[in-house]
Amino acid sequence: DDNGQRQAIGDKLAKLPCPVLLIWGDQDQVVPVPQPSDVPDNATLTIIPHAGHMPQMETASTVNQAILDNVNAPG
Repeated sequence: DDNGQRQAIGDKLAKLPCPVLLIWGDQDQVVPVPQPSDVPDNATLTIIPHAGHMPQMETASTVNQAILDNVNAPG
């Protein structure tokens, strides 16, 4: 709403026993790109240029590649 984002899930993500990939459009007008201090240590934030709130639809190839890179990363 006009008061901004009211929920943060960083604490929940930090408790996951696996690496986390966060994908965000740099033009998202619904949920702003998180600040680096809000990203848990087990998470990687990938910001997609020229994408809005739905980068999975707006830039599907880029998002798919980011997911594949994450899945195939060592470790």
